[in-house]
Amino acid sequence: PDLAAARKEVAAAGHATDAETWGWLLPNLELEALQGEFGPGFDDMEGRTLFGGTVSWDLGFDMVARVRTARAEERSRSLEYRALADAVAAEVEAARAAVLAGEVIRKASAEEEDAARASLSVAEDRFQAGASLLVEVLDAQRALSEARVRNIRAEAGLHLARVALRISMGS
Repeated sequence: PDLAAARKEVAAAGHATDAETWGWLLPNLELEALQGEFGPGFDDMEGRTLFGGTVSWDLGFDMVARVRTARAEERSRSLEYRALADAVAAEVEAARAAVLAGEVIRKASAEEEDAARASLSVAEDRFQAGASLLVEVLDAQRALSEARVRNIRAEAGLHLARVALRISMGS
């Protein structure tokens, strides 16, 4: 939305420049109508209507300065638009990078959870065979729980990164 507004400001500044550059070609028209009398001594003009008009062109010395000011304003708006466009592009790129990093982190945390699950299965099998203590099973359960939490956090982080990307793209 900000980028569209900035684009419209650039277009408006361009139109203002055109108006200042070519506006002097158009004349100023003034029309005037008077009805009535001039005063007590001019009774012969009573009830008459007078019409008048003027046509003038503004060829003032400040015309060049106004055109230069309008062009400078147009350049300023154009530079502001470019800066905003660059900032939006950088924001989108950063959000895209966050999504890519989030996907890598989520994949790694899912693999870690799978490895912890396999480790728990081995620890349970060893415990049932009498080859290990209950502490080893409990430690494997704790590692699996921690891996699940990390996987959930990675999934949530990925979703947040995707939302940030959509917001930065304006959708």
